[in-house]
Amino acid sequence: MQPLGSISRICVALGFSGADRLLEHARSEVAAGETFLEFRLDHLDAPEQGVQAIKTLLRESPECMVIATCRRRQNQGRFNGSVEEQIRILNAAVEAGARAVDVEIETAESPGARFEMFRGRAALMLSYHNFEGTPGMEAVLARMSRIPADAYKLVTTARKPSDNFRLLSLARTHPRMPLVLLAMGETDSPRGCSRRCSGACSRTPRRGARKAPRPGRSRHGNCARFTASGKSRARPRSTG
Repeated sequence: MQPLGSISRICVALGFSGADRLLEHARSEVAAGETFLEFRLDHLDAPEQGVQAIKTLLRESPECMVIATCRRRQNQGRFNGSVEEQIRILNAAVEAGARAVDVEIETAESPGARFEMFRGRAALMLSYHNFEGTPGMEAVLARMSRIPADAYKLVTTARKPSDNFRLLSLARTHPRMPLVLLAMGETDSPRGCSRRCSGACSRTPRRGARKAPRPGRSRHGNCARFTASGKSRARPRSTG
């Protein structure tokens, strides 16, 4: 398994309702030089079809690293299945070649959650999302650290400048902890960023969307770029 610290510090998150479009846009990103992609399987009408898309892309471009996400609707995602079904799909993604899986803290805390199958096969990124504000982050990180993971991603909504400071201060107070930190703005735009682990830091939604979603929510067809510099690296595109 490739160490998280050695991967590209730019991650492109892809979420589409059809597997063909997902693969099409993944190929476009690879052609543009990107090698670290997040496949939002929960955005697919049939999440299992994303597994074949991962396998196809990695057969064509083995230099890429894919992180698989299948967030449940109860946890601000789009997957309607059970925790067991969610983990089964993520495990299938790993078998297809995904090198990391993103699992929300709510799933990880569920009684039926078992992650032993990923150990030694894929990196486990535990994620926390707050679309309303930025709470006390030390308490949140303490909650997350009870569950062993290869990286911890904390995404909050910044309502005021001090929210950025409180989130990003985690990188200073926990310098040895693999953290991915992101403070979202009012219109799904980044307000703050940090480093560590994959360096996923700022988010740039696809241009041309007709209506902005709630803070931090992705659109029906979405391509978002995360970069360690804190500045967006978007190229003009058509609407997803």
